[in-house]
Amino acid sequence: MRWTKKFHNIKNIVVDYTNFLSSYYHRLFFGSLIKKGRKFFAFNFFLTVKKLLKKKEHFDPYLILFVSLLHVTPEVLLGILPLGSVRYGVPLPINEFKRITFAIKWVIKLSKDKLKRLKPIDISNLLLEALYWKGDSINKLLEVYNIAEMNRHLVRKLFK
Repeated sequence: MRWTKKFHNIKNIVVDYTNFLSSYYHRLFFGSLIKKGRKFFAFNFFLTVKKLLKKKEHFDPYLILFVSLLHVTPEVLLGILPLGSVRYGVPLPINEFKRITFAIKWVIKLSKDKLKRLKPIDISNLLLEALYWKGDSINKLLEVYNIAEMNRHLVRKLFK
């Protein structure tokens, strides 16, 4: 098999997987906005966020959402290890779908913590800050990584 054919096969697999992940991000993001069966509110909210992203960046809002959530996606999760009276956060690997879920939860929770109410402008600002590696969501990710780095020596005690 020639290398060009291999390249096209690999490219098709990667593109299909990327499309699947981006659709998974969008479905989870939209689903996290639904509260008590208010799908119409969530749909309008999601459309408003897309319009604001398009207006600010003049680019595809789905791609902006996908890339900014990829920037916020964690590689490890902190598991709890109680030693004495102290509870340590120990880094544990997580699968792809839990990573996506945690990224979306962080973005939604950070926007709720700021003003106690979701607003499309706040969500779009958080996503744009994450797109450029700035803001509260990136700080949350770095905080998790710093705690995981400090407590990585405790992993061996977790599995004894």
